[in-house]
Amino acid sequence: MLKTLYLFLLLLPSYPLLAQEEPAYKVMRKSMPKAELLAQLKPYPEAHREMVRAFRIKSMSTVSTMTGVMLMGIPAGMALAGNDFNWTLAGIGSGLVVVSIPLHSIFKKKSNRALRIYEDELMQPFNTRMAFVRGW
Repeated sequence: MLKTLYLFLLLLPSYPLLAQEEPAYKVMRKSMPKAELLAQLKPYPEAHREMVRAFRIKSMSTVSTMTGVMLMGIPAGMALAGNDFNWTLAGIGSGLVVVSIPLHSIFKKKSNRALRIYEDELMQPFNTRMAFVRGW
């Protein structure tokens, strides 16, 4: 029973990673893949720089999650095969999965900030106020 429960808890955090397709990012209500988004942000250096940083953090988060799930899966597989369960490896794997949660949160904040910068720069010509001169 404990082995089945641990196997379920092991596979639960990896489900969103396995089920997702290539993520689409929404810019100005238009959905686009990562490569197209970076190409569109290229003329706006501040937004492009922030988005590249966000994608680096997302890569670290993904690597941390996958490594953690793997380190939790090795002891589970060994336990199902009849060997002793290695709690040290499972604990290290759990720690890596927990570390990836704030990294993913930072990715979301940085990517949203980059898109806000981009949209603000796009809308800048429309946000200027016209000054009306009296007394003509």
